[in-house]
Amino acid sequence: MGTDINLCVEIKGRNDDEWRPILVPNPYYDKANLESKPYSPSRMYNIRNSDLFAILAGLGNRTISPSGDKYDKFTIISEPRGLPPDVSQEVREEHETLLKGYDGWDEEDFYTSWLTIGEILAFDWDQFVTIKINVSEKNYLNIMNDRPLVYDGDLDLHKIRNISRSEMDRIIKGEIPREEGTFYYSLIEKDITYRERVGPFLEFCEYLDFQFSTGSNAERGSNVRLVFWFDF
Repeated sequence: MGTDINLCVEIKGRNDDEWRPILVPNPYYDKANLESKPYSPSRMYNIRNSDLFAILAGLGNRTISPSGDKYDKFTIISEPRGLPPDVSQEVREEHETLLKGYDGWDEEDFYTSWLTIGEILAFDWDQFVTIKINVSEKNYLNIMNDRPLVYDGDLDLHKIRNISRSEMDRIIKGEIPREEGTFYYSLIEKDITYRERVGPFLEFCEYLDFQFSTGSNAERGSNVRLVFWFDF
């Protein structure tokens, strides 16, 4: 099991007094269930990314070093704010449905929050974070040559061998004979931008900004917001 993001997009037109959600088809719609609805506000973006979740609201951001010291992995955009007081009825109902399934939980437990598109795009996504990552030989070479990481595909875990960086270098140079059928991995440290850690999320936000933002440059992005919480 993992953690999913329930992300709703709300917009407000120039002359609107209320926020309205963007609704998309609900993949879990059940015609036989009278409470099930064919459209949902919370299925706009559902890619799992623990680093993104930490940056948005601090979920899982606190970690412990090998020496036992606690530290934050990322600078976050904002501590969880809860639901906006003027949240749309559709989003409120979606959130209440989640709470019903977790008897005894409060909205704080789900890191419920909201951010405008303007706030998100104004955040410094080009700041660096040092990560430790166990990479394949292919991605080791990609990192050494400043190329993006790629998906390794489904591998037989029994055929993966973890080796040191010096051993990886010697494997690549042909100084150490390869074991047939073995996939070599090595743990490395890498300075990487926040932007690189959040995948297509920023492209999604830039699309929303392009499609729905109105007003002057100073106001741009203030009429589009993400309301989100996490489901465990």
